Amino acid sequence: MSRYSWGADEFLFVELAEEMSLRANFRAMAIATKLRERRPEGLLDICPANASYQVRFDPDRLAPADVERLLRDVDEEVGDAHAGAPWFASMVGFVAGLPFLYQMVPRERQLEVPKYVRPRTDTPALTIGHGGCFGCIYSVRGAGGYQMFGITPAPIYDPTQTKPDFTEHMVFMRPGDIVKFRPVDRDEYDDLQAKAEAGEFRITARPVEFDLQPFLDDSDGYNERLLGVLA
Repeated sequence: MSRYSWGADEFLFVELAEEMSLRANFRAMAIATKLRERRPEGLLDICPANASYQVRFDPDRLAPADVERLLRDVDEEVGDAHAGAPWFASMVGFVAGLPFLYQMVPRERQLEVPKYVRPRTDTPALTIGHGGCFGCIYSVRGAGGYQMFGITPAPIYDPTQTKPDFTEHMVFMRPGDIVKFRPVDRDEYDDLQAKAEAGEFRITARPVEFDLQPFLDDSDGYNERLLGVLA
C-alpha cells in the first residue's frame, strides 16, 4: 500500500514501497507520466524518485483533498489501463525475440509516453517498455529508448531452446499474437522467476481467431471475449 505524507501546505510525498527496486521505480515513473498527462491547474511540480514521488501544488488553486484524490486515482489507474486490454504483436525485431505490442483500445484511450531522445545504454532483460503508443518486452539485456514500465518473469527468448515453451522455436512471440498482461506482487514475481530459472515456468497460450472488422465495430465487446479466452 502507498503511504501519503504531507509537507507544509504545498507538498505531498507518496512512498510506494519500503525498499528500493526496479518494480517500485517503474511504478513511480509511470505514475509521474500519467500525472503530467492529467495535470490540473495548480499542480506545479511532479518529481519521481527510486521508490516514491513528490508533488508540489498551489493550495489556493488546488485543494489538498483534491490532490490526494487525484494521486490515489492515478495510482490504481496506471496498472488497470495496462492490464485491462489485450495487446497485439505487430512485429518482432530490433533485437532477436523482442515483440512490438499495440494496445487494442481506441486511440484516445491508449497509453502514450515519449521515447527517450538518447537511448539508455543498459536495460534489464524482460523489461516491459513503452514508447509512443507501442509497448514492448526487451528480450535481452541491452540498450533501449522506451520508458521502463515493469518487468516480467516470463521468458520470451531462449536461444538454447532448453525451456519447455521453446522446443520448436527460440522466439516465443510471433507477429499476430495477442498478449494479456497480469499484475503480480513481489512474492508471486519471485516465485514465478524461480520457476523460470528452473525451467518449470509455462506461458499460458490459447488458440484464438481474430477478425479485424468486428473488433473495429465494437472493440470493448471484442476485447472482453479475447480476455476471456486468455484468462
